[in-house]
Formats: sequence, C-alpha cells, structure tokens
Amino acid sequence: MKYKMLIGMFLLVILVGVFGCVDTSKETTLFFQDYIKGVEYNNNALDYRNVGNIYYDTFYMYYVDDYFEEAIENCKDAREYYVYANREHNLANVYFRRSKDYMVEGYEDLIEAYINYGEITIKLNWLNYEACEYFEEGSYNFMMGDLDSGNLEIEKGNEKTTERDNLVEEMNEYVSIIEVLAVEKIK
Repeated sequence: MKYKMLIGMFLLVILVGVFGCVDTSKETTLFFQDYIKGVEYNNNALDYRNVGNIYYDTFYMYYVDDYFEEAIENCKDAREYYVYANREHNLANVYFRRSKDYMVEGYEDLIEAYINYGEITIKLNWLNYEACEYFEEGSYNFMMGDLDSGNLEIEKGNEKTTERDNLVEEMNEYVSIIEVLAVEKIK
C-alpha cells in the first residue's frame, strides 16, 4: 500500500515538475524525460518484485506442508520475477543517472535517493534469488529423501534471507527520503 502511495506522489511530482517548471529549455525537458522514464521503470520493478514475493511466500506454504514439487516450482517462478525486477531497476538507474547530465536545480537529492534506492533493492532481489536457489535445492533433496543435504541447503537459504532482512531497513530509509523530497517538490 505504501508503494501505491509513492506511485501517486511520483506522478504528482512529475506533473508539477513538467507543468510548473519555469525553465522550458531543452536541458529541462531532457531531465524530466529521463526522470519520468526512471520512475516508470522503478514502478515496473516494484510490480515484478511484488509478484516474486508472492511466489516466495507461496514456496514457504508448500515447503512447510511437505509439498516439495510445488515448493520448487514457486522458487523457480520467484527467481524469474526477481530477475525481471532487477532488469527494471537497472534501467531506472540508467535514466536517473542520465538525468543528472541535465539536472534541474533542486532535484539532486531526489535523484540520488532514487539511485540509492534502486541499488539497495537490486541487492535485496539478488539475495531473494539466491535464497530461492537454496530453498529449491533443499526441497529437491527432501523430496529425494536426503534430509542432511536438504537441511544444509535450507540453512543457506535462511542465511540469505537474514542478509536480505538486514537491508530492508536501509531500503525503507530511502523510501522515506523519496517521500519527503517528493512532497517538497509539490509544495
């Protein structure tokens, strides 16, 4: 829900930035074109990550009930969506970085916050991806009756999940910074 609110604020910032801008130079136009593209790709990445998270959560439901084949399929699907999300975050950061070439005064901190948010989210997605690899392998081992190997793989997946959880607070800090800076642009 918080992300949907962000999307609305981003769009409002874009409208205020484009239509409320006194400077109509080519550089300003290029800045906002890249900024808007960056926001668009960022929003796409959020959607992909959310789908990946649904598969990730569904994996766990199957895993705890010993439905290992279904757990494996959900890990595969989750990984696929985390790759899509990272592709979109990388594209967003390309546009945000390029927008710095035509920087509009007052947007420096917002652009940096978006870039930092994208970078931390890419790390989070890769940690989820790696956790799913371990969970998939662990589920396969359990399905084959190799409990020791299965437990080892699940433990490795849990370590990746812990690493991810340790980065969530940092990601949320960037979300808060973006929210504050976006509201400032509206005023």
